Amino acid sequence: NQCISGTHSVQEQFGSTAAVIAAAAAAAPLSHFANMNPSGRDSNGKEAYADPQQLWQSAKGQDGTHKEWYAGAVAYWDGQEASYDGVLGGFGHVSDCDISDSRALLQRVRVRLVHQQLCS
Repeated sequence: NQCISGTHSVQEQFGSTAAVIAAAAAAAPLSHFANMNPSGRDSNGKEAYADPQQLWQSAKGQDGTHKEWYAGAVAYWDGQEASYDGVLGGFGHVSDCDISDSRALLQRVRVRLVHQQLCS
């Protein structure tokens, strides 16, 4: 796949794509996620959890709430630039190749979802 190099802002290229993703997520029944493995590790990659509930339970502070957990999230975002680059970890601009491939993927997802809705 040959692409001409260039960059575009995420908002410029994917503003309308966000609506496609939201529609695809809304159209997918929860049964599509039934076989998904919910286990994972903490943000340090150390402690393993069987499911999100176990992670959420362990995130409680000594007072039994999640105030400390939320305070950490607020502290993190307070340290980020208030821009697309800040929110996207420095990837506020994407290349023409990424845009082209993302559009192709979203088109395949859209076709598959429409087909599933028509056939079910």
